[in-house]
Amino acid sequence: MRAPMSAVIAEIADPCEAAALSKLKLLTAPEIARFCERWLAEDMDHGSAEIAWIAAEPGLVMSDVEPVFAKVLTQLGGEPPATDDAARTAVRLYARAIADGCVPAREGMDAMVADLSLQFDDDVKPLIEGPDRDPRDGQMYAGQMLGIEGLYTWHRELIDADSGSMLFYFNELPRKAQLARFRDELRSAARRLAEHLEAAGAATPGAGVGPAAG
Repeated sequence: MRAPMSAVIAEIADPCEAAALSKLKLLTAPEIARFCERWLAEDMDHGSAEIAWIAAEPGLVMSDVEPVFAKVLTQLGGEPPATDDAARTAVRLYARAIADGCVPAREGMDAMVADLSLQFDDDVKPLIEGPDRDPRDGQMYAGQMLGIEGLYTWHRELIDADSGSMLFYFNELPRKAQLARFRDELRSAARRLAEHLEAAGAATPGAGVGPAAG
């Protein structure tokens, strides 16, 4: 079963990050309600009547809540992000959730692929230069548009383990230890990516993270 990744993210994202998830159509009405409930509880609402309404009104559907939430996001975070910037923010959030164990490694990566990677597979140039990528490597890899090709190696091994296909790494280990090592490596790759994006964001506030120079 696919992990409810956006529900996990809704517990940690700030308004600008929520705007990125909203831009990519990743949020449901209940997740939007959780954002507003948390922002109210943490005094992040700035007296917004719209946040109070969303948080207090039960059973809202997207057609009702989406335009109101769009107004909330503009109030709290400014103009909606461009799609490419939203994708970079979402990758950072998803990678951090996987790295920190907020979701199981395999299920978290399943969600990242379903929610993000498939949306950007046809882009002509990478939005993110992954930290594990040698810039001299001209080969094409799954997930490279979002810089997550380093995570795919271990995700693929976990998928192959479930299907009984040949495995290529850590075959000297007992099966249980081998699968645990795949999950550890996936989380480590996610942590490197999250830290890479966080550092780049801190260096250039408000900017997305594109291909690294040189």
